[in-house]
Amino acid sequence: MSEAESRRRQQAYRLAATGAAAFAYQVEIVELRLSAEASQPVARLAPLDQQILAASSLSQQQRARVEDYVTTLLADSVGRLLWQERDREKQGWFLSNAVLRRRRISAVLAAQTAHTDRALSLVVALLQPEHLVHALAKLEGFWRRANRLLRVPPHGLRRQVLVDRLLAVDSLSGADIIGLCSSIVD
Repeated sequence: MSEAESRRRQQAYRLAATGAAAFAYQVEIVELRLSAEASQPVARLAPLDQQILAASSLSQQQRARVEDYVTTLLADSVGRLLWQERDREKQGWFLSNAVLRRRRISAVLAAQTAHTDRALSLVVALLQPEHLVHALAKLEGFWRRANRLLRVPPHGLRRQVLVDRLLAVDSLSGADIIGLCSSIVD
């Protein structure tokens, strides 16, 4: 497999993870699109409700909505991990899954991508942890939640269906994602 094809497949894994998590948590997703360049693929989520963003304190339902949204943002990083695990097995690498997981969590905590930076900002602004260390612990917890979700049926199967479809067409609308994910029953 060429380097360009490998990069394209990794993008598809990342996007599909976001799409499957958005479907599971009922987070509105606008579009998933592979990038022709070596840069970032595009996963556009609809913004959180203005009512939630303007609230001085959140109800339990609003808090759950923020947690689902943050978990969906972090699914991109889990998709990257799933790709690395798959690639490692194919290449015969000797890094353990635990080492790969630790590296992904470290990248999330460093807010190295737009999605992880946005997730951390939402945790700090809306969930109002007492200290930064608590915010980082919450962020890691949401990442682990996404990781668990995307490894079990039917979500793992939905993720794979989205990967295959993205590789075929390069871009999926929110309606496409709902249609594909809905076709796989719980």
